[in-house]
Amino acid sequence: MRDYHFVKQQDIWFSQPNLAALTRFSSANIVEAEASLTKGNGDFVNYYESSNTLQGNVHMESLYRLNQRIVFFGAINYNNWSGRNMLGSAFINPERKPFNLVEDSLTNAGKKHRDTYQLTGGLGIDIWQGLSLGVRIDYTSANYAKYKDLRHKNKLMDLLLSAGFYAPVTPWLNIGADYRYHRNTESLEFATYGKSDKVYKTLIDYGAFMGMVEQFGNEGYTDKTREMPLFEDAHGGSLQIEVVPMGNLSLFGSVAFIHATGYYGRKSPYTITYTNHDRDKIKATAALTYRSRSSSHRFGLAYSSEKLNNNAETFRGLTNANGATYYEYYDPTETADKRWQNVELGYTVHWGIRHELPVWTINVNYNWMQRWQKAYLYPYYRLQQLSNNEVGISATHNLVTGKGVWSFTLKGAFLKGSGEPYEDGTFVAASQQTQPATMPAFLYQEYRYLTAAQYKVGAQMKYAFIFPGTRLKTHALVGVNHCKVNEIYDYCEGNTHTQWSVGIGCTF
Repeated sequence: MRDYHFVKQQDIWFSQPNLAALTRFSSANIVEAEASLTKGNGDFVNYYESSNTLQGNVHMESLYRLNQRIVFFGAINYNNWSGRNMLGSAFINPERKPFNLVEDSLTNAGKKHRDTYQLTGGLGIDIWQGLSLGVRIDYTSANYAKYKDLRHKNKLMDLLLSAGFYAPVTPWLNIGADYRYHRNTESLEFATYGKSDKVYKTLIDYGAFMGMVEQFGNEGYTDKTREMPLFEDAHGGSLQIEVVPMGNLSLFGSVAFIHATGYYGRKSPYTITYTNHDRDKIKATAALTYRSRSSSHRFGLAYSSEKLNNNAETFRGLTNANGATYYEYYDPTETADKRWQNVELGYTVHWGIRHELPVWTINVNYNWMQRWQKAYLYPYYRLQQLSNNEVGISATHNLVTGKGVWSFTLKGAFLKGSGEPYEDGTFVAASQQTQPATMPAFLYQEYRYLTAAQYKVGAQMKYAFIFPGTRLKTHALVGVNHCKVNEIYDYCEGNTHTQWSVGIGCTF
């Protein structure tokens, strides 16, 4: 009669990076482990995704009280993913990169594979009458590779550290704050197999698939003689406050700020740094929670804003007295201005709670996204402004029988966007300058994915039981998610994508 996700979601403080508030944990220790296999098919995917995927995932997560003062949180995850017939970006996820490296051909589709390892750990310590300190570490490592020319091999390292405090000031007021440090490095290495006279080109995409084309060789963004890192370093923090006017009613709010800087290339007098960028993010959340003996209700609101500027370095190579080449840098040139805004509204109700298992869980949500980006290659520019609205609902029913618990989930969503694929222009009348390179096929595939009217439906069936001869709560599940789009665009094939999944796990 326990559900891990229900236990974790009952206290909104547990969803914050600030783990000082873990000392509020009052349930019995709980651990959930699960292994799953997912198969995906269908051509309605984004330009950097695959229409034919297979992935396996192993995940374990726990909340554990060591004693009256110390509570631990931990999670480990391994994901093995393979996709066929892949083109698009060389990055693992290009969504919010300062620039993109995109294949300049539609004839080199091949298999890609990714291994991802994630480790999360943290604790909260009550040092004096509820005043608590907490630390958290999130570490992700991934390897990603394409197995057809132009090949690329990626190495990802993502590290997030946070340290904060939590203080119950009065019986009706709780506050918290934390400092966050984030470092992300994705290194790329490009190569071809054997000897070939074929020429491979890459679009250096500044935004909306406009930029310059580079031929694969011994220099540039796709330099085959060295591994090229895209590096980002970020510092930030957040504040949290909770007001409890009554014992069963609480109002929670938080605001977080992050500033990041980064570059592509290698910081050395004898190597080239090709770009530099800076990023600013802000996120504000609010939640109203009401609890009774057999139910809980939560209304949530979140707003986030992000601004990213990218600049191309201007440099020239010089030779010193020893004959070594070094590089002298001048004023950089702005190549992209990118901005995102998101609004999320949600309502979740847990009904008929028995012990730590609700009979019904219903979630209704609304998401609004706006993406504005402007790419520059003087005197030309390309502007793109897209937005979409998505409404979704899901319902889960837990049916307790004599020997176990059946859980049935149904969900559905509808998304519709707006905006033009692009708007090209010039700052001054162009004379003999070379026109910027573009990639219309990927432009329209992404545009359709983000804005076309689409329906999403899903279902899952799960059965949990006590494994014979033990006290281990074991479960097995099967699920399906299906998406269908109603609009057809140039360069786009297919209008559906379906994912089937199976899994086994346990809770103890």
